[in-house]
Amino acid sequence: MEARGFALDEDALSAKRRVEFVGKSRTDPSIGLRVCYPDSFPSYPPRVLSTTPVQLRRHHRPDTKEICTFGPSRRRWLAKRSGAEAIDEADEIIAAMGAAESSESTYVDDVPEPASALYNYANGVFILVTPAIAAFGAAMPTGSPSRFRLRFESWPGDTAARYGRGRGIVTEIGKRLEVKGESWQGSVLPRASALDVTGTILRLAEPPPRFTSISEFNQWLGDNGQERTDWMAFVFPEQSGNSTTQRLAWVIVRSKQKIEHLRVFVMDGGGLATRVPGLSPLADKMVVFVGCGSLGSKIASSLAATGLSQFGLVDFDHLEPDNAIRHECGVSFFGVPKIVGLRQRLLELNPNVEQNVTTLNMGIGGSNEAAFESELQQLLARGSLVVDTAGDHQVSRFLNDICGELKVPQVYASVTNGAWGGEIVRVIPGHTACWMCWFTQYELSRPPTEPAIGPGVFAPGCDQPTFTGTSYDLGVVAGLASSFVVDTLLIDDGAREHYEGDYIRWQIRDPDGRFVPEAKVLPVQRRNPCQFCNPN
Repeated sequence: MEARGFALDEDALSAKRRVEFVGKSRTDPSIGLRVCYPDSFPSYPPRVLSTTPVQLRRHHRPDTKEICTFGPSRRRWLAKRSGAEAIDEADEIIAAMGAAESSESTYVDDVPEPASALYNYANGVFILVTPAIAAFGAAMPTGSPSRFRLRFESWPGDTAARYGRGRGIVTEIGKRLEVKGESWQGSVLPRASALDVTGTILRLAEPPPRFTSISEFNQWLGDNGQERTDWMAFVFPEQSGNSTTQRLAWVIVRSKQKIEHLRVFVMDGGGLATRVPGLSPLADKMVVFVGCGSLGSKIASSLAATGLSQFGLVDFDHLEPDNAIRHECGVSFFGVPKIVGLRQRLLELNPNVEQNVTTLNMGIGGSNEAAFESELQQLLARGSLVVDTAGDHQVSRFLNDICGELKVPQVYASVTNGAWGGEIVRVIPGHTACWMCWFTQYELSRPPTEPAIGPGVFAPGCDQPTFTGTSYDLGVVAGLASSFVVDTLLIDDGAREHYEGDYIRWQIRDPDGRFVPEAKVLPVQRRNPCQFCNPN
């Protein structure tokens, strides 16, 4: 460090017990630098902060004055590196982003620097913007103001919301507050409103300044032909994903006694598309679930979180408190029909589900069999794919026949007792074997199952047996089934051949109960004759 012209800060060492060095940038000597070594060095790199007022154009935090070295999350740092290399990194950024720019710089600026991340936000305040509200903000002309309504909600024992702290949600927007937020907000913040305020929202061409005083704020607003209100929201473009792509961000400023920047989360679908690239076509698909119990709820929840928004839910049962050991719906849903509870869970994961769920709460058989079959057939005909998790061969045979005639793909998923094993079968009419072909071929070779203890598990009566097993073992089968569903929904029949492996067999234990995880992908042969696979 001394060879680079940096000296140990004796005061920091004695007073704070911190190892810090101070010096100057070689690229631009007008910029002073402080190199701060963490206690975890060399596992973690030193931080480099500027000590002079010069602010780099990018990759230089305005609040801490830290220069962003070694890339996102400092992932380019290696434990074998030295503090001198941290100075080199800082000098490279100064050369590329500072006042003394160098045409010879090799710095590759592909890292996004979202403007919304650079504000000094008030602690413990989080505000949500739902899709309809976000869409209105995106459509606002630049420079035009409108109104918005913001509601803070309280949780049991919490009084912070009445003072505008905690969690809030933008509920209405527009000149006359004519656009409402989605009704799913009630599942996010379910209690009565503790604070309800209105304010002005303004669409900007660039991020607003980081205000430090109300007078500074008033001056800026006046220069832009606006008047201050206690609550103001600003919508502006910022970098996202990389340095060349953009999204619309929000920041809310509260200026009653002082300037406070409030953090806003925007639900506009952009984050989802970035995190699960290539899955946007799922939004146009509909999956019908026959069976909304433990396995069905986990598969449906995974798909909703991934972007699927159109569901058909078929079940006859209600939720019991004990279902919470494996079901996606917790104890608070006791007594609620499974289709209603699961619909609410899907809505929490994906707000676009709101208007796209059809529920059918009837059982197969009984006096309503004809009416049920008619409604079910109409629902199945609308589906892009049908998932059967009822765990009943009568139901599977029934769906195999109907879906075979309708030419609707199917995925059958089940687990054995104890969740020792599981099976996922894919059927694509006209391309793969049907469920009956699979059943005939593999009926006598099934995954391991935990022996039933005594008479078994019945909840609540002798005609309603259930199985044992943990949520995490069940989750493995649900994950495999979810992957099978997505793969099937995204298949381009004209671009690829379906492989001869439409049966996944999973086991977590062997027949003796020993922990032996194993997954197999097995072929399914078509019977001859078969009314769907080989009718001739």
